[in-house]
Amino acid sequence: MVNVTGSLSSIMAGLACGEPNPVTWPILRDCSHSFMSVEDKVAATGMRI
Repeated sequence: MVNVTGSLSSIMAGLACGEPNPVTWPILRDCSHSFMSVEDKVAATGMRI
């Protein structure tokens, strides 16, 4: 696991913690096919759907 530093400013503030949860990370690592990051305007569109 790697902690992220720097600006975490985002409209997705609840997900912008910079530190993975050691309990849930193994589940995400083992069960997810891929991860991605998107700009806030894309996240805002997704939140409206």
